[in-house]
Amino acid sequence: IDNITKKANSTMSYIRQNIWSSPSSAKSNAYKTYVRPTVEYASSVWSPHSECQKTQINQLEMVQLRAARFMKHDYARTSSVTNMLTDLKWDTLQQRPINTRTTMLFRILYNLVDIEPDPPLNNARSNRRHNQRLSQIRTRTAIFQNSFFPATVVFWNKLPQVVVDQTSLNAFKTALVSQHTAY
Repeated sequence: IDNITKKANSTMSYIRQNIWSSPSSAKSNAYKTYVRPTVEYASSVWSPHSECQKTQINQLEMVQLRAARFMKHDYARTSSVTNMLTDLKWDTLQQRPINTRTTMLFRILYNLVDIEPDPPLNNARSNRRHNQRLSQIRTRTAIFQNSFFPATVVFWNKLPQVVVDQTSLNAFKTALVSQHTAY
């Protein structure tokens, strides 16, 4: 994480030096093209669950917060970076992997990728939120509990019916993102 953060900050510094007078859209595109992929690499599989890893997530999140200040050209201590992220319509780096994992589960469930669920995911009996709930995978260790299938099933089961009813991948992604902005 230290190496990733160092590389992302270095790239962001290079962007700041070279396009500081460019329009916000160019700055945003540069960030999304060169910095964000560095920070998000393998984030759909890496699931922070201990206090140590939460510190690492905050370390990565700081890269995006600095980028938001650069995009808005607002470095005042009293400015709210959260409002800047909202104005830029950027999800937190903690929310983006959840969206990615849930989208991957959608692809698996609808056979859009050649991955078999292991263990097999069955529909749960209760349909309190929606009729496509999956059975919760029982785990004994925190490591397995936070691995892809057990953790993602939890997010899937919390989705509203309108999101899981989508039949195309693009419609699902759009509904998923709009759902998170409603929270």
